[in-house]
Amino acid sequence: MRYTLFAQCEGVLAQSSEHFWAVVQNGTVLDASVSARNQGIREGMTEKAARALAPSMDFHPFSPQLTTVMETLHNIVKTYTPWLEVVDCRRFYAQIPVTEGAPREVRQILSDCHSALSDEQRICIGFAESKGAARALVEWHRIGRVPEMGVFAFKQQRLIVSPRIWRKGQGFSSTSTTTTDRWLHQFPMTAMWVLPKSVRYDLLALGVKTFGQLQSIPDENLKVHFGKEIWQVKEMFQSNAPIATGSPPVPETFSATWTAPAGEAATIAVLPQIAEGLMNKLCRSMFQWGLGTKRMETRWETEDKGVQVSSRVFGKVLSNREALAPPLLLELAKIREESICLLEISVRELCSVKGQQLQFTVKNNRVLPIQYQSAERLHDVLLHVNRKFPNKLKLGMKAGFRELRLEAMDAQ
Repeated sequence: MRYTLFAQCEGVLAQSSEHFWAVVQNGTVLDASVSARNQGIREGMTEKAARALAPSMDFHPFSPQLTTVMETLHNIVKTYTPWLEVVDCRRFYAQIPVTEGAPREVRQILSDCHSALSDEQRICIGFAESKGAARALVEWHRIGRVPEMGVFAFKQQRLIVSPRIWRKGQGFSSTSTTTTDRWLHQFPMTAMWVLPKSVRYDLLALGVKTFGQLQSIPDENLKVHFGKEIWQVKEMFQSNAPIATGSPPVPETFSATWTAPAGEAATIAVLPQIAEGLMNKLCRSMFQWGLGTKRMETRWETEDKGVQVSSRVFGKVLSNREALAPPLLLELAKIREESICLLEISVRELCSVKGQQLQFTVKNNRVLPIQYQSAERLHDVLLHVNRKFPNKLKLGMKAGFRELRLEAMDAQ
């Protein structure tokens, strides 16, 4: 499972040293600097109206090529996550794994993006559980305040956090979806970016002002009045769709290296602490990519024997530190020298790790794993067979020689 970020940038479609400028295409303003926006220039405004509002402002033609600052922002995000989807020249999606440190990581992304932007540029990031919800936060924030949301401001940059993630970060329980459903039900139709303006105006004329009111309308009525496409909007916030570009190319290997300072060497006593730090780095990289490994390779160098390599193959995919630590300790036990000057740990044969959702059943007001149902069915079969053939069917392991001998001694 991954959280989704939606980023929308302003003042990034032109590389200009002026304070007042706008980018136009077919007589419509597509982007403007922060100073121009403070003077009332907005996207979608006609070029004629913008010139009348700010006669001294510079106007630049639109270019479909990514600007240098947008390429820099993409590279910054790629240092944190490989899942990046470019929507257009100033918008993009990104996904990061669900961890306790995810909000802190997103705030660091915002800080790094701020360092790449000038005073006439800014970025607004939506942080939510799905792609639709992440963009809804940004679109709603443009026209008003999202209820119960969390907002982090870094100078003129903004991070909008969904109510569920915000409450989870504040120590509240996140098992209920009531908070999330409430703010989505209040999402205004004027900010519904997937619908044409004409459809939004028709819905407002019919009294449909929020997304919750749209959900209450039967699908058949929506198809009759607006076509079969509009009813699909009702499902856009339900699930977190994967990044449209697909999974990025899987790396062939991850490695972490420790090198002793010149003229010094580490003793065997501190080797477990060094290996622990390297393993944490490898596990963090694999978790970020959603990968596991089937082979681990350890390479070390000593002053006497030079470089030595040892490899271990696993029968199943391992991805966490608890699973990789025991075989790593066995590899370190092969080092017989008193000191080493280099230690490198690498994982190879990487493959995707797919999460599995456990099934549960409720019995006697207790939540039990679904395998207990299989055990109950087996117990019923055992009971019915033994009623007709007493003690002919037993459940358990067959007794060995030692158990049989002990039973014979007890019988005597």
